[in-house]
Amino acid sequence: MQRLAAETLTRLEASLQRKNYISRLLISINDRFESIDISTVAFFLSEDKYVYAVCTNGKEHITSFRSLNEIDDQLDPQRFFRVSRDVITSIEAVTKVSRWFKGKLKVKIECMGNEREVCVSAARRADFLSWLGR
Repeated sequence: MQRLAAETLTRLEASLQRKNYISRLLISINDRFESIDISTVAFFLSEDKYVYAVCTNGKEHITSFRSLNEIDDQLDPQRFFRVSRDVITSIEAVTKVSRWFKGKLKVKIECMGNEREVCVSAARRADFLSWLGR
């Protein structure tokens, strides 16, 4: 009986700690807005005061977010990782990881011809490699 109660309590605690991450994303296309499934996003970029979602089809869309900080904690950390100040990538978009100088990593992310190379700092290196190996 005590074992059953302990297991139930453990499951309850785990479900309370689970966070609801966004499943859809509002994007801007010309003069209208559209909602897309988050699973179609390969990576996010912050450029020129806009946050872009680069989708698996290679297209870039302006999002309603003002910064990557605004979206970072709303994304599932099992799937997305903030590799630099201006890029959050999905695990599917990572195509190559190389050692770089002073303990940094050079990461190539791409989808349908839209590619970027970003450096992961030495401070974030262990977290990134752990995320990649899950």
